[in-house]
Amino acid sequence: MKTISLLNLKGGVAKTTTGGNIAKGLANRGFKTLLIDTDMQANATSIFLEDERSKEDYKGFAELIVDEKLDDVDQYVYNVGENLDMIGSSLAVAESELKVRNSFNRNSSNIVKKVLKKLDSKYDYCIIDCAPTINLITLNIIIASDEIIIPIKIDKFALEGYRTTLKNINQIIDDYELDTEVIVLYTMVNRNNIDKQFIQEISGNRFETTIRHQAKPVTESALKNEVLIDSSKSSKVKDDYLNLIDEIVKRG
Repeated sequence: MKTISLLNLKGGVAKTTTGGNIAKGLANRGFKTLLIDTDMQANATSIFLEDERSKEDYKGFAELIVDEKLDDVDQYVYNVGENLDMIGSSLAVAESELKVRNSFNRNSSNIVKKVLKKLDSKYDYCIIDCAPTINLITLNIIIASDEIIIPIKIDKFALEGYRTTLKNINQIIDDYELDTEVIVLYTMVNRNNIDKQFIQEISGNRFETTIRHQAKPVTESALKNEVLIDSSKSSKVKDDYLNLIDEIVKRG
């Protein structure tokens, strides 16, 4: 199983939109895919698990990370479509992170890695939607990831957000001697000379595909609690996400 996480300390960069479309797109291509929402805002969860998370017996990522035995990881996994399963999130993630931080009888940095090891044989891909912060949960996710995508929306704060995010990721990669690939994805791009020039200013590993700015189709899909690539309407940004999924599959 290949684990791909999406992280940027700057919010509003289409991180959750991108993660949901990647996960659903891979599942649509026939790949067994697990989507994990670790953000307490639970935006991805509201798309795929809106009904389930309102039930009393709902168990998500918050309950999973405080489960020290991890005897039955499947109880936290919900099927949300053909080839697509999900571990959802909730506001309780913040409290759970504090409990794990204060636990002295377990290795608190490799909890997510242990979970994914138990699920490894069931899936081809795991897509993780991260909160825009660096904390113990983020540390766990970086350690467990094969690849980290940094989505960048081009605006005056983009460079600062990217550099801060990259610095923190690289520090953890160095500290834990990880073999983790970091790759940039440009989102909400206006196809003009200003944005083209900005893209050239950031050197490093990046996707050839860029996701253009089209607010209407994205908003319409969000209101319907669906991902854009499943929309019956055609749009250029939908085509961009389909091209991105092609590129991810080709990368192996």
